[in-house]
Amino acid sequence: TSDAPEHIENAVTEIRPDLLIWKVGLHDALARTELEPFTTSVRELVDWLHSHEIDVILVDPPYTAAVADDDYYQSLVGAIGGIALRAGTPLVLRYSALRFLSQQKTDAARNQFLLHELGRRCVPEYVARVIALSIRGSNPPSPRTRAP
Repeated sequence: TSDAPEHIENAVTEIRPDLLIWKVGLHDALARTELEPFTTSVRELVDWLHSHEIDVILVDPPYTAAVADDDYYQSLVGAIGGIALRAGTPLVLRYSALRFLSQQKTDAARNQFLLHELGRRCVPEYVARVIALSIRGSNPPSPRTRAP
């Protein structure tokens, strides 16, 4: 993430997207980046994007059995959640979703490769759902109030 602000700001300035979907934190988790500079950097970049009228969806790092008891990893995932909450930025809870799926009695839950592949396929669906809910507002209309 230490290099992300410069790269993202340059790309955004050139491309001028309406939406940035950012899978944030995995490289930092593996590098065991200090949490305070990480949090500050992500928060400042999200604020910068918002100030340039660019919507942001954050996607937190994935769950694997190897990080189930890793306090640092849990703290980093929590920090990303805090940033999203403070900034009012949608967050795809990839970590929580994969942790939930890993606890199911399925072939994917018993095999880390299959679990990762399932997560890779599900994240775009979660992102699409966030976008759809954002377009309609935070509370989708009930079936009774939808136009025919």
